[in-house]
Amino acid sequence: MTDATEGGCFYYVPTRRERFWRAMGFRYHHNDDPPGADLLPGWMQTNMRLHFGWTDRFRLLLSGRLNIASVVHFDTPSPSNCKSRMDWHILPPGDH
Repeated sequence: MTDATEGGCFYYVPTRRERFWRAMGFRYHHNDDPPGADLLPGWMQTNMRLHFGWTDRFRLLLSGRLNIASVVHFDTPSPSNCKSRMDWHILPPGDH
């Protein structure tokens, strides 16, 4: 939820649920889209969600490190085709 200030700026007000999870160490990052984002040419959004099985969770518990790479390709100078992909792997203990 966003609230407007006197100058027309907006700021995010976290919900009670989000404040609880933030206090438990989980972090949230919320930004508003720029005004008129739907009308901007070339605007692209990629949503990524990872679901880990018990074996991946165990690997994450051992190493604590996850490498995520977001690869984006678009035509230039005026993009008409945009492609996005996410690659991830859990780093073994001792790797950087």
